Amino acid sequence: MLNLARHADPARSRHAVAGLYGPGAMSPAFRAAKVPLAQLAATKFDPRIPAALVRLVRRVRPDVLHAHLVVSCALAESLRRFLPGKTRLVCHVHNLFAQHGEDRYQDTIEARLYRRCDATVACSREVAESLLPPRRPRPRKLSVVTNGIADELLHPTSACERAQARDGLNIGGGTPLLLSVGRLTEQKNMGYALRVAAELRRMMPQVRYWIAGEGVREAELRAQAARLKLEGAVEFLGFRSDIRQLLAAADMFFMPSLHEGLPLALVEAMGTGTMPVVTPFNGHAALVRDGGTGCVVPFDAPREAARRIVGHFMDAPRRLRIGAAASRHVRGGYSSTRFARRMDALYDGLLAEAPAHP
Repeated sequence: MLNLARHADPARSRHAVAGLYGPGAMSPAFRAAKVPLAQLAATKFDPRIPAALVRLVRRVRPDVLHAHLVVSCALAESLRRFLPGKTRLVCHVHNLFAQHGEDRYQDTIEARLYRRCDATVACSREVAESLLPPRRPRPRKLSVVTNGIADELLHPTSACERAQARDGLNIGGGTPLLLSVGRLTEQKNMGYALRVAAELRRMMPQVRYWIAGEGVREAELRAQAARLKLEGAVEFLGFRSDIRQLLAAADMFFMPSLHEGLPLALVEAMGTGTMPVVTPFNGHAALVRDGGTGCVVPFDAPREAARRIVGHFMDAPRRLRIGAAASRHVRGGYSSTRFARRMDALYDGLLAEAPAHP
């Protein structure tokens, strides 16, 4: 959302953002980018959120109300009849249909969605296919618009940048560093990542594994790391705003997810030339080709995964070649500028049509 607001053509569209509740971790970034930001409530349990959204939309009278993720899409569709008649509604789907891990209540909600909007946007072909019959009624005007990352992340890390990043993060230049970035939830499969880290430590005791992110499984994962005696090898970094620096410092980026829509953290890593290591989640092949633009390790085989990662740690020239190929692969198709232009075109098309009736 931030990248869309920052990179949209100002001659075609202006963006404002409404958070259902907050402030949240991204609020300062929106304000720094001078994107108007409203928060409808202090907590997600506030029953006044629906009324606050209706009041805000009636006051602003936007041409397009663009809802992201299941809860926002459900709220916008259920309130459609209370919104200005000329406001078009776009529902944006960022994950596979009915694959919400700990938030399984969202699977039930999602079965009723994407039929009272003017357009449905999926972040990848795999997400779009998961929305199609025979599993469910066809969404309204389904399009695939690939998400984009900040253009400044789409260039490989130089040797100087790497040295500066490592110095700033107090990690030695020769220390092998593996990095993961993501929410600490069931979907991200970080328990498996810790099992891989335990095998890595046996094979390569000097390796370090950093995990950036927060989530409902953090306490459980910390306890698992303690049981595996990973003190000193694994560090939980929490929420970080310096992802570019972390990627510049890392030798490899590890994404052990069970499933993904289009993982922007992976695209960011590839953009900077940090070699990706992934599990074979759905749609991974669009980004990572084993031995070409990254390394694909098996699900639930931590020793084999660790063995392959160690092989890449030991072969720096090959690792750097693969990282450079990964950066070239994502540079053309995953920029925020391209994403924003495609969304502007979708908005233009909607505004040229009569609005859908709820």
